[in-house]
Amino acid sequence: MKLYLLNRWRADGINLIALTCLQASNAVIPLLIVPFAIARLGATSYADVAIAEAVSIIAVAAVLYSFEVDGVSRIAGFRVVTHRDKLSTVLSTIFFARLLIFVGFATVLLAITTVFTSLDPALLACWLLVPLGQVFHSYWFYQGVESNIPPALLTLTARLSSLALVVIFIHSAADRVFVPLAIGAPFAIAGISSMIYKTSILNLDLRWPGFRAVFDYLAVGRRIFVGTAAVMLYRELNVLIMGLVGVPAAAISSYSLAEKGVKMIQAITRPLSQIAFPKVLRALREQNRPDRGAARIILRYTIPQMVLVASVIVALGLGFDHLADFSPLLAKFKVLPNFGL
Repeated sequence: MKLYLLNRWRADGINLIALTCLQASNAVIPLLIVPFAIARLGATSYADVAIAEAVSIIAVAAVLYSFEVDGVSRIAGFRVVTHRDKLSTVLSTIFFARLLIFVGFATVLLAITTVFTSLDPALLACWLLVPLGQVFHSYWFYQGVESNIPPALLTLTARLSSLALVVIFIHSAADRVFVPLAIGAPFAIAGISSMIYKTSILNLDLRWPGFRAVFDYLAVGRRIFVGTAAVMLYRELNVLIMGLVGVPAAAISSYSLAEKGVKMIQAITRPLSQIAFPKVLRALREQNRPDRGAARIILRYTIPQMVLVASVIVALGLGFDHLADFSPLLAKFKVLPNFGL
């Protein structure tokens, strides 16, 4: 029993490190890219880049749909060796559902941007490589089978490549289209590599499931999608709204920088929720209704996360001024407008 627990804790520790690496890659490295890009492009040119990114978030929200939640719930407890056929079915259905959603939303967003706005559609097209990468990455799959090292390594490699490309190729406002291209292309390539890993190394079978299966999955997850998409769009579209109402470009750039800082804080705590989620699902399988027993199971996993979030916020609040004295990057936040903070 002790050996089993030690092996389980070791596996959980490795998964937690991998998830932390993944979240840090997606949050911290963009935080490094944004101030550098603003300095090279200028606030006015970068504002267009930020607005195009905000538009692309609509496609991200649509592509994610409900599958980061119910995708995990469908495969929680499955293992690749013993449940390969079932895993292949779920992976295929969610992949093609997301691909159809991406094609539809990308076409509509590009058409609207080209016809009705002055925004360069090339900026949006490059940003759309990010939701395309989400289609192929299938983070939910690795979370469900509790094996997060492959996506962590691929995402870290993609983000470091993006940082290097931005530093090497971004020199002036004329290079603004290379910012979303440098971020989106490596992420999409990493996503395709992730799918190749699942089909070639894990020997999963990617096959067309039929429209009926796709629509069934979409119907089951529609309520979760409405909730998660509403929260995501409410949080992410502020930059787009600011651009529509004529907020100055410098303020939009500052807000974009502040937003990346908030995402960095979220990235600190998200690995705990991601590693806990499949465990909670397994623990709740014997619960038929939302009673006190279910609440105790959920609180067992959420209270440590709440303590960590509170600790991070308090530590940043007390130590920000001291840290800013040693970091030019953090010092930039001192001059942000109030609404940016």
